[in-house]
Amino acid sequence: GSFFATQQFQVDLTANKTEKKTFQEFLDQFEASELPFALDHTDLIPENDPYNWETAETFTTPEITIEYAAYFPHVERRRFSRMGPDTYFFEKKLVETEKFIVLLYSQSRPMTTMKESYTIATYTKDGKIIDELHFASAFGLEEIAMASIDENLEITRTDATVNWKEDPYSIALTENEITDIELE
Repeated sequence: GSFFATQQFQVDLTANKTEKKTFQEFLDQFEASELPFALDHTDLIPENDPYNWETAETFTTPEITIEYAAYFPHVERRRFSRMGPDTYFFEKKLVETEKFIVLLYSQSRPMTTMKESYTIATYTKDGKIIDELHFASAFGLEEIAMASIDENLEITRTDATVNWKEDPYSIALTENEITDIELE
């Protein structure tokens, strides 16, 4: 017989497995919030340079990890990215009714320490995702999409250009300042 036919291999079926979390454990990671809720330039533009790893801010909100893949499939799909995986973060629980729950999560792309996108996700009470809606974002340091949601669940989005005293990519943000926000 061949080497492979005569060797016995023992596989640890528990290796690299993660403990799946319940939907309630998933919900418990989101900070409770009240409506109205808004994200503006102060939320979308970091204080420190997001492209300089030495001075960049660190994220203070917990990361959505693979244990929550049953309720957040993006974490399962992210490992197939050619540029490196996006990182997702728990943000806010905005609304909970008898029939649904509205959550807000954020996303950071590879090679930056900046939360570039915020998404609203609506779930059934038993953890099935109904829909997602892009809420607010920062496209680098000069283009942003601010947003708010009111008590009637009406969302208002406003695109804007952020004007800086100096080119935000040429000097540290701590040495720069925003001079104007031009609404589009």
